[in-house]
Amino acid sequence: MNIDLIFQQFKEILELQIPEDNRWHGKYESTPYATLKVKE
Repeated sequence: MNIDLIFQQFKEILELQIPEDNRWHGKYESTPYATLKVKE
């Protein structure tokens, strides 16, 4: 049995509708977690 996978780009309308201001850009240093270091 052969399965053909067809990859197509998402249509723009199907993209997550998140305003650019609310997007997380992947910078750990710019999140609150960076300041939550455990102090002993």
